[in-house]
Amino acid sequence: MNVIDKIIMGLKSIYLSFLYTIYNLFLNKNRFEETNEVHVVVSLTCFPGRIKKVYLTLESIMAQQYNNFKVVLYLSHEEFPKGLEDLPRSLIRLHKRGVDINFTCENIRSYKKLHYALSDFPELPVITADDDVLYPSRWVNDFMESHKLFHDDILFVRGHQITFDRNGNVKKYISFGKPAGYSASSLYIPTGVSGILYPPGCFFQDVQNKDIFMKLAPNADDIWYKVMTLLNGRKSRLIYKKPIHYPPILGTQKISLRKQNLSKQHLNNDTQLLNLIDYYSIELADFKKKE
Repeated sequence: MNVIDKIIMGLKSIYLSFLYTIYNLFLNKNRFEETNEVHVVVSLTCFPGRIKKVYLTLESIMAQQYNNFKVVLYLSHEEFPKGLEDLPRSLIRLHKRGVDINFTCENIRSYKKLHYALSDFPELPVITADDDVLYPSRWVNDFMESHKLFHDDILFVRGHQITFDRNGNVKKYISFGKPAGYSASSLYIPTGVSGILYPPGCFFQDVQNKDIFMKLAPNADDIWYKVMTLLNGRKSRLIYKKPIHYPPILGTQKISLRKQNLSKQHLNNDTQLLNLIDYYSIELADFKKKE
């Protein structure tokens, strides 16, 4: 992203943040009181460092054109021991307008946004969202339109393509390629920042095995879920012509899991991906041959 694009993105973020703050202060109606059927769940999590601004992300989700969905925010009781009493008024207002807020006994970090939803909504597709992004109003609708056409695929907006060196070894994560528009591949790794739709039944049986993922990939939920869909024979599909990065919420990047994963040498994305490849004896080159 060049300097001009960054400036435009920043201006969009400022405008949308102002707009969604107004929504939060003055809207009172329950967003879902007239929803007869739920066809998809939007799920996300948050932590104390971002809890005061996550309402902006939630307001962008509440402003979707699509109607037959519900929103669930999963929080750790360890981080918010008093439950709703620990939350800012902005979230309480959203809770009254229809956002489900569930507190979990364990703190499994970023895994909270999907792990519990798989048990709570086993028959529904789940769209995961990040807590520091402002999503456009057609976001859920575009996912669901693609889901109608490709109901077995994992759908995403941003991601990477696993690439190999001349010896057939997996390259470093930072050197991975970009997915081709409107295409599906076993070698695409969806990244959660712009949203991922997981259809029901798309995962390998170990998907909720906390002992494995907290040991081998504690900071890489996107990679864990990629491996779980790969082992179940599912492909990932980019739903647009090119990957898209939506406006971030300004001031939320001070604590970034992405920076941690890319920089920590002992447990970065490369290490966690290799941990899973070794544990499950995966030959990624075999998937390349099948493409």
